[in-house]
Amino acid sequence: MRLHNALPLLLLSLAACRTPAKDGVGGVLGDGLQSGEDNDGDGFPADEDCNDSDAAINGGAVELCDGIDNDCDGEIDEDVDQLWYADTDGDGFGDPEATTAGCEQPEGAVPNGSDCDDADPAIFPGAEELCDGRDNDCDGTLDDDGTLTAYLDQDGDGYGDPAALVEVCALGPGQVDNNEDCDDEEPAAFPGNAEVCDEADNDCDGLIDEDVTTVYWADLDGDGFGGLTATEACAPPAGYAEAEGDCDDSVAEVNPEADERCNGTDDDCDGDIDEPDAIDTLTFYTDADSDGSGDPLRPVQACTLPAGAVANDRDCNDAAAAVNPGAAEVCNGIDDDCDAVIDAADPSLSGGLTVYADADRDGYGDPSRPSTTCSATAGTVSNASDCDDTRTAVSPGATEVCNGIDDDCDASIDASDPSLSGGLSLYADADGDGFGDASRPSTTCSPTAGLVSNSTDCDDTRVSVSPIAAEVCDSRDNDCDRLIDDADPGRVGGSTFYTDADRDGYGGPSARTACVAPAGTVSGSTDCDDGLAAVNPGAAEVCNALDDDCDGLYDEGYDADADLIPDCEEINYTVEILATGDDNWRGYIDGSPTATYSGWSTVDTVTVTLNSGDHTFAAYAWDTGAAIAGFLAVVKVNGVVSYKTGTDFVMVDNTSAAGWYLPTYDDSAWGTPLPCSAADVSSYWGSQPASLLSTGARWIWHTGCTGLGDSYYRLNFTLP
Repeated sequence: MRLHNALPLLLLSLAACRTPAKDGVGGVLGDGLQSGEDNDGDGFPADEDCNDSDAAINGGAVELCDGIDNDCDGEIDEDVDQLWYADTDGDGFGDPEATTAGCEQPEGAVPNGSDCDDADPAIFPGAEELCDGRDNDCDGTLDDDGTLTAYLDQDGDGYGDPAALVEVCALGPGQVDNNEDCDDEEPAAFPGNAEVCDEADNDCDGLIDEDVTTVYWADLDGDGFGGLTATEACAPPAGYAEAEGDCDDSVAEVNPEADERCNGTDDDCDGDIDEPDAIDTLTFYTDADSDGSGDPLRPVQACTLPAGAVANDRDCNDAAAAVNPGAAEVCNGIDDDCDAVIDAADPSLSGGLTVYADADRDGYGDPSRPSTTCSATAGTVSNASDCDDTRTAVSPGATEVCNGIDDDCDASIDASDPSLSGGLSLYADADGDGFGDASRPSTTCSPTAGLVSNSTDCDDTRVSVSPIAAEVCDSRDNDCDRLIDDADPGRVGGSTFYTDADRDGYGGPSARTACVAPAGTVSGSTDCDDGLAAVNPGAAEVCNALDDDCDGLYDEGYDADADLIPDCEEINYTVEILATGDDNWRGYIDGSPTATYSGWSTVDTVTVTLNSGDHTFAAYAWDTGAAIAGFLAVVKVNGVVSYKTGTDFVMVDNTSAAGWYLPTYDDSAWGTPLPCSAADVSSYWGSQPASLLSTGARWIWHTGCTGLGDSYYRLNFTLP
């Protein structure tokens, strides 16, 4: 983790943003506004905008009739006066000839000029049109609504000329209310009149002389039916016939009353050729299921074979393609091959059920007695697995027992059959200790050498291993109780080990027997005080009224009074310093360098012997990235944690780093502590060596408070 301080750069950037611009382009204007500023965002700078706080007012805006100079041209409401129209009759519509211009609406005026009579309040656009000879709704037409449409009747037949219409309030002479006359100059021509043969449309139906003449057709082949040429007359002319519809007027045998024949000609002129009603058709049969066989009940008459039909009538079920004379007979209750014989009764049955006789009714058939049918019958089954069809107790589903018979039909008898039931369950006893191997069972009909009835041996290769053997220290489960050596409370034998309560490597008087040394024990019992780790046969004797080296003497080599209270001229202390640093550190004891160490990954230990008096432990830590330097340490005196960083250490200024490279140091190089917060300290907690953290060591670290990434630490302590 590396932290870098970007605050100075940010402050410089902010300072640059607050620097006033120079006069000129982008400079400060005399009225407090800067050139180029556009406060209302309308695209016009403040020095060109006559109101830079309103985006609707600028040099490009449209002048409105609102008492404001909207377009910043120095004039107000120019060229935008509204036109008002006098409304004398007060009907809301103004006189187009009486106008007044202005931004404010004058009294008695309206913004429209659509009144066609401003003296009459009943006349205005949208008013109801009356039959009064006036234009009530101002649409330019008199009496156009609510009037009657009339038509002129010049010939007096009661029917009007559709081309001569007038709008009136009531019908007058020579006027009618219909327009159905087809000839208003001929009194004999009107709807409903009788049609006569006079080449006139007497009944006004659009036809002339209809229903008073007869149409006759030219009959060129003299068969009594005319072709395409027609004429109208009161009697048939020579060579014409009353009947029409001859499709070939050159052949007398072709006409609507002729017989249709299979000859490729439309003999009866019905538009179809060789249709099924021809007098010489052939008989075919419908093949609805497309299986190639026709339905005898559905014959088809045609001149040629039609689609969906065949020439034979041999299908017995034309709704099923699988049923036809060429199909195979199968078990389905259907005459599949149309031979009038169904399923098992048909010798040609295919895919039937093969069954076998089951004489002993045990559900298993005799393979030597097969038969084919569509369904199982009494006394037969579908399998052929019975090895003796005379005995119900013998079948593949039976249980093999000790009786000298192959009961389950697997070709194995009694003990030779792995599935034997009811025999003796025995287990192999390879080591002959009387206990069987559970992984090697066997079933037999009589006792056999090398087999026993129990399966409790956990190792059938060793006579010394069985449920009745004694558990000893050999890494084996001797008594087959799944507990080995020290884990088995019934173990016998082992070695004696002594409790090392103070963990100094020397045991006290408390002892126990085990195969392997238990945790917290050693093989010897030479510790004279197992409650103090500093007291043991390997310790150095110091002046403390204790037998430190367990030799039966205390404070030997020191001047001590008879009252056993230490009174030593000089006492030596063993001082251990456990430390780690980021990325590098160098330590000093009383000004003498100890060694140089590096990295957080390991914990380095320096051990020195100091006498009583004042001492100083100092350290210099530096980081190769010049961003963070840190230091973590704990000081032990005679094996006891006495000083921890963070509590007793003081971090000082790094103004004289050079002094730390010398064999001695100048105490004046230390300055005041750096201002690093508790939050800074806690941010690294928990990521360093657990072996050091477990001692209670604390942090002293430096986050570049002075920008150099180096830290100095000092601990002054006194040994009594």
